[in-house]
Amino acid sequence: MYARRISLHGFGRKKHNYNQGIDQMMSAVKEITAEARSRGKDLVIEGLDFSGRKSDLEKNKTYNRMITQLAYSQYIQAVKRRCFKDNVDLKIVEPAYTSKKAKETVCRELGINVHLGAACMIARRGLGLF
Repeated sequence: MYARRISLHGFGRKKHNYNQGIDQMMSAVKEITAEARSRGKDLVIEGLDFSGRKSDLEKNKTYNRMITQLAYSQYIQAVKRRCFKDNVDLKIVEPAYTSKKAKETVCRELGINVHLGAACMIARRGLGLF
């Protein structure tokens, strides 16, 4: 199994520059698609929809900031454009219960945390294994 983390510094902080965050995100998308192309792999992402959650911002400050600063539609469009440009196949899968299923299966088997396990479950869905 191959996994690598690309950190986007500054997201979720009070003094976060929105445009700087978008630039970091676009740079990460470019890096990810270039690696997928060089390895001859498809790219699989989860199809998230936060439209309902943005109307329900009564949890806490950190959660509210994360949801409102997440430019998910821009992220999806950037990934689609970059995959098209780099000739990488893109699959968008349903994210329902990925963390729960990961915790029950892959996390125990591989000794990984739930976030990486959920990413594995998304990849498995993209391959049609789950």
